[in-house]
Order: sequence, then structure tokens, then C-alpha cells
Amino acid sequence: AASFLSGDIAELTKAVSALQPRQLPDAKGHTLRGNLPAIIWMDPLPVVDTKLNTMEKRKYMTERHVQLFRQAVGTSALTESLSASIDPTFVCDTSMQVKSTDGVHYTLPVYDVIAQMIANACDTLFGAEMREQAQAKLDLNYKPKSAGAMDTPLLGLPIVLVSLAMLLSMDNFFGVGYLGLAVATCGNISLSWQSAYGPILESLGFVAPTTPPKPKQNGQDSDGDEESGSLLASDES
Repeated sequence: AASFLSGDIAELTKAVSALQPRQLPDAKGHTLRGNLPAIIWMDPLPVVDTKLNTMEKRKYMTERHVQLFRQAVGTSALTESLSASIDPTFVCDTSMQVKSTDGVHYTLPVYDVIAQMIANACDTLFGAEMREQAQAKLDLNYKPKSAGAMDTPLLGLPIVLVSLAMLLSMDNFFGVGYLGLAVATCGNISLSWQSAYGPILESLGFVAPTTPPKPKQNGQDSDGDEESGSLLASDES
């Protein structure tokens, strides 16, 4: 099994080296080495043997097996070709291992921290270059386009007045409907439920209640009792 794993790692190392991945500067250099892409390696998370929930996992996926894989990668030439290597064991301490549901998967805060570690690695690899490119594209003499007549406060004043008219008159037709009602009733405006729906119900042969009906819930009336009859009574009754 060890030779098989070493062969897989050797093939992976060869493939990664052929890509010439971007790497951090070495001890003597001050610039990034290699081209794209950046290859970030993360070791497997610690396995909690006592929480493994299947026979296959308890036989082939214990922490001892995973540690052999970490050691094989750590002692191989693969680490020299990687852009960055992340060790998640610092995040998965004893308190987090207790919260693992199946011995393999962890809670969301663990993955959030690991995601931030990967983002930090990407920022180290590309952040300075991207900031330089953004700065080069920045035009210090840029002036935004003029808004023209739209930046005139006096032109916005009518919109404010119309909005106030709609709010104060409770009429979304700019107060025209309210004004027409005031003229038709000689100023005796009534916006009650009775005055709005009473004539319509009376024309249909019903006697309108003196108060608007309350909304029903699950077939019950406003008092919580089962609905016993119609809210409207016919003149014939």
C-alpha cells in the first residue's frame, strides 16, 4: 500500500511540476517564481476514530491511515512544487473534534476558518500583483459625467410635493380622487366602510352591517366560535 501511494504521489508531483505553478519567493529571492496556475494543497482533516459510524471507515479510514498519507506527502517532492500548503490540524483541535458528527466532517466554523486560510494564501500569491494592476488602471484625472438637469433641486421639488399630496390625502392618484370627492360632497367627505360599501350592498338587497366584518380564521368568527351564518342579512328575512 505504501509503494502504491508513493507511486501516485510521484505521478502527481510530475504533473504539478510540468504546470510550473506560481510559488512564493525563496529565501534568496524577492519575487514570485513560476507562472499560473497556483496550486494549493491542504492535508486531510484529523479523523475522530471514536465517531466513525461505519465498519468500512473504522477499518480503512482511521486517523492512523490518514496520518500515513500526510507523512507520505510531507516527505515527497510534491511539497517543493506547491504554491502553498495548508495544515488544518491547527483548526481542528479537541473542542472541534468533539462536535464532529461522523468523525470525518466538522461544523461550519471549521470550514469557514479553512476558507479564510485559503483566501490568505491567494492574497499572498496574487494580492500585490492585482493591486498593482488596479492602481495602474486607475485614472487619477477621472471626472464623473455630469447629471445634467437632473441635479437641479428645483426640478425635484414637484416630485416631493406630489408625494406629500398622495400621503396626506391617502390617494394614490395624486389627490385628484380626493379632490373630486370633496367637490361632489361639498366638503362632507366620509371615508368610512359603511359609506363605501353600504349603497352597493343595499342595491343587491342586503342590509349592510354597521361595522366592517372582521377577517375570519379557519372557519371561525371574530369571537373564536364556529361560523354560524352569513355576515349579511337579507331584507326578506
